[in-house]
Amino acid sequence: MFSKLSLLCLSLLPLVSAAPMRRAGPIGATYVINNDASGNSILASNIAEDGTLTFGAVIPAGGTGLHGNNTNPDAGDPLFSQNAIKVVNGYLFTVNSGSNTAVMFKINPENPSDLTM
Repeated sequence: MFSKLSLLCLSLLPLVSAAPMRRAGPIGATYVINNDASGNSILASNIAEDGTLTFGAVIPAGGTGLHGNNTNPDAGDPLFSQNAIKVVNGYLFTVNSGSNTAVMFKINPENPSDLTM
C-alpha cells in the first residue's frame, strides 16, 4: 500500500517539524538620537543573529534636539547622561530636548528598526 520511500518520509516528518524555527531578519536593534537642533532623529541599526550591525533607518522624532552646553562649562547638561532613550514592552520613548517634548514609538517586532509614532 505505501512505498518504502513514503514510509521513510512519514517517519522523518516529526523530526522536521520539531526542528527549531530560524527567525528571518534582525533579532533586535540599537537606537541612538542625534539631538540635532534642526530636527531630532533616532538612528536605528539592525542586529543580525551573528551580532553584526547593519544600518536600519533614520526616524524623525517630531521635535528639535539641543547640543551640549558649550557656553558655561559649570552649568549642567542633562542630556550628557544616560537613558535619553528607553525601550519598554515594544515601545521606544525619547526626548526632544530643544522643543521640550517627549515622544513614543511602537517598535515593529518583525523589523525593530521600523518605528511608528
